[in-house]
Amino acid sequence: MNRQLLKNKGYVTLISAQTISNLGDWLTILALMALLAIKWEASPLALSIAMLCLAVPNIFFGSFSGVIADRFNRKILMIATDVLRALVMIGIVFST
Repeated sequence: MNRQLLKNKGYVTLISAQTISNLGDWLTILALMALLAIKWEASPLALSIAMLCLAVPNIFFGSFSGVIADRFNRKILMIATDVLRALVMIGIVFST
C-alpha cells in the first residue's frame, strides 16, 4: 500500500469506516444464519434459500445502482445508507 495514502486522514477514516461496516455486515449474516439454524431449526435448504435472498438484491440492483449513486453526494449517500442499515438491524433485534 502506498504510504502516502496512510497520511491522508480522509482516506484512513473512509477505510476504517468501511472495514467496520463490512465486519458488521458479515456478523449480521452469521447471526441470521445461526438464528435460523439453531433457534428455528431450519433445514439446509432453508438456510440456502435465506442466503440466496441476501444475494438476489445485489444481483438485480447492483448493475444500475451505481448510476443512481453517481447523481448524489457520495459522502452523504454512504452515511445515509449506513445509518439506514443500522436502523434496520436495530429493528430486527427488537422484533425477535
